[in-house]
Amino acid sequence: DTVVHAPRFYHQFMNAVPGALLTYDLPDLASALGDRVTVVDPTDALGWSEKESGPVADPADMKPDRPGLTGIFYGSPNFSNPQGGDVLQSGEMAWPDATLNRGHDWAVRWRGSLIPESTGEITIGVDSTEGASVRIEGREIASAEPGGRVSTGQVQCESGKPLALEVDFVKPGTNPEPSDHVNRLHLRYKRGDGQWQTVPAGWLHHSRQQELELEHLLR
Repeated sequence: DTVVHAPRFYHQFMNAVPGALLTYDLPDLASALGDRVTVVDPTDALGWSEKESGPVADPADMKPDRPGLTGIFYGSPNFSNPQGGDVLQSGEMAWPDATLNRGHDWAVRWRGSLIPESTGEITIGVDSTEGASVRIEGREIASAEPGGRVSTGQVQCESGKPLALEVDFVKPGTNPEPSDHVNRLHLRYKRGDGQWQTVPAGWLHHSRQQELELEHLLR
């Protein structure tokens, strides 16, 4: 470890091809050190471990036991040009343009599970300063447009039972905005004719498998 010590990284083609590196090659280094080298969690040339690249997912990785929804931030409003990972941590978020540094046209798509704590029918809605939509079990339930138009929908819930959830937030960049503009997203729900409430953070979860799938998309 006095020769090379670095965190794991991806697209390791040069490390895997003898002669590609000017100073040393990891295959040659490992061969020279022999049994003094211990290989831990080996990866292929793309940085995937055997577990991550295997065709069968670990059942434990499928469980939605991680907080929030996991997603990808895109550098365009049409969900192209992926820039990195993002987590929606609660049902109500605000991102000031001054501190976000994402420009004026971008989008985020989060996914995970909605795990309500009660049984019965609830109405789902979404408010946003930009464009937003909510899909549950693949069906669009609610949406909001920059002009203020919103739609809501009903979903049948069972306490503790995960429902596949996907949330899109789109900043189209079509209109000039003041420097102190704040981008807002508000996921709401209500039971019957009751009052609207913010979707609790404790209802939003994702799985390790979903994290791995998004990592695939970002490589």
